[in-house]
Amino acid sequence: VSGSTNVKIYGGTITNVYGGSNTSGTIGGGQNVTANKNNTQNCDLVISNLYSGGNKAASGPGSFNIGCVDRIDNLYGGANQADINGDITLNIVSGKITNVFGGNNNSGSISGKITVNVCDNGAGCFDITNVYGGGNKAAYTYSGNAPVVNVVNATLKGNVFGGGLGASATVSGNPQVTIGDKVAAHRVAILNGDVYGGGDEAPVLGTTTVTVVDDCNTQLRNLYGGGNAAAVGGTHVVYRGGSVTSVFGGGHGDRSQGKEAKVNGNVQVDLLGGVVRNAVFGGSDSKGHI
Repeated sequence: VSGSTNVKIYGGTITNVYGGSNTSGTIGGGQNVTANKNNTQNCDLVISNLYSGGNKAASGPGSFNIGCVDRIDNLYGGANQADINGDITLNIVSGKITNVFGGNNNSGSISGKITVNVCDNGAGCFDITNVYGGGNKAAYTYSGNAPVVNVVNATLKGNVFGGGLGASATVSGNPQVTIGDKVAAHRVAILNGDVYGGGDEAPVLGTTTVTVVDDCNTQLRNLYGGGNAAAVGGTHVVYRGGSVTSVFGGGHGDRSQGKEAKVNGNVQVDLLGGVVRNAVFGGSDSKGHI
């Protein structure tokens, strides 16, 4: 394909959707994927796995625009097991999604910057569980300040991670996680999960930055600069406002189970406002250590 691909899905029950190619063939431009029922409210829209990239074939920059959908099990900004030659941008304003991944699924490299934007547009179709800046089992070797995860208006049921999921989903860069903004009508609430700068059993080699913006409408459980049972290179937590149970400069781990949340460098925690209902720790939770 010498130009770009534009995949627009308004209804149907589908197992796998790829913006790119299957096993071979390149995309000259980028992949643009839209999933939104729009005015076709009588037609169900259910997708098991949705990728901006291809299955086993390399592709270019990818972008998503996710509107009202009945269910997406796994949303991948990247490919299944193929390279992405460019940036990835996910704009999620609606939809019922279990897992959002900025990166790839099983393998393949991404040469550009991953950006995940989550902002409920108020259409009444928003239901998201977990958000990951990185991939599922795939590493992300970008060397800059990425992945970038911005949750500016949303009620989430699970966790937010700057990194990926699984021991092989290493992030070599510096994840940037921002929660909330200063728009009075916006609200961020993490109901049954926590916010991590790092990954879920997925190491981060760089330094994570987690920022909670000065917004009294932000309600969180625990805020971690590090990862969940995963090491990070260093952490920087900036808490400006809202309400949180506890703040940890490190991560959450359990050494007795071989799941450490180690920080291999420096930790910096800046408290500039807001309410902390329990405590602030420069180190890690449970049996993790600095």
